[in-house]
Amino acid sequence: MRSTARFAALVALTLVLGGGAWAQAQDQPSVPAAEAITPHKLDLANQLIDASGAKDQMKNTFHALTGQITGNLGANQSAEDRSRMQVFMDALGDAFSKHFPEFQGAMARAYAETYSEQELSDILAFYKSPSGSALATKAPQLAQESLGGYFKLLPEIMRDAGEEVCAKTTCTAAQKAAFFGKTPPKP
Repeated sequence: MRSTARFAALVALTLVLGGGAWAQAQDQPSVPAAEAITPHKLDLANQLIDASGAKDQMKNTFHALTGQITGNLGANQSAEDRSRMQVFMDALGDAFSKHFPEFQGAMARAYAETYSEQELSDILAFYKSPSGSALATKAPQLAQESLGGYFKLLPEIMRDAGEEVCAKTTCTAAQKAAFFGKTPPKP
């Protein structure tokens, strides 16, 4: 179970913080820009980030993930390891907050590269409507509930993946234990 929790932590942090592919993608737009990125387009993109709740959602998701990871890892660790993990998660949260303006700038640039000025204006108008506002307001709760469902399924996902790996390769008892934790493999 300890290995499952570590793997879950790694997956969750990778999803939140991104990996090398995300860093590489910052320099190359995935969709060619239809028009130049103007200060007005960047302003619209930043307004859209705020109106859509993306800024708050990213922060809330990050904090929910770190709390979930800390809780999952803490069950099988010593008090000293739990304390160290909490200090690390707090430091990670502080670093995330410190660098969030840079992240938002990159996100605004991606929006401005991907959408035309008219599309940004139209999407912004939607988020300023009652339905758009409801979407933005309810998105963090939806994300938290979805993430909770993911963590509940993770042991079964790990077991299924472990069964497939062990069916295709030779697994030692230690490797099987890492995949299956306390859950025995299916017969």
